[in-house]
Amino acid sequence: MLRSGLPSKAYAKISMRLVPHQSSETITALFQKHFESIAPDSVTVKVTPHHGGEPVVTPADGVEFQAAAMAFKDTFGKAPIPQRSGGSIPIVALFEEVLGVKTIL
Repeated sequence: MLRSGLPSKAYAKISMRLVPHQSSETITALFQKHFESIAPDSVTVKVTPHHGGEPVVTPADGVEFQAAAMAFKDTFGKAPIPQRSGGSIPIVALFEEVLGVKTIL
């Protein structure tokens, strides 16, 4: 015999990529407020932040990138083409904050 019904709980993991000048705490609070505002009255919303990695940008004209570019050219015979891309590596923001160094990925 087949029974149908609605599940009593649902879970979702939502990951957001932040850009410079955004804060993971602020974005989490805004997300929670919005999600609660669109949820039906019968639904309880619980948002549990995971790691809260902060956004960081390493400029291509910085000394760190220039050193990596020279090493790349010495090794492979060609200069790298800078490409801005995102990722979720929370320790990178901490390196910059605590050690005052940029990270090249």
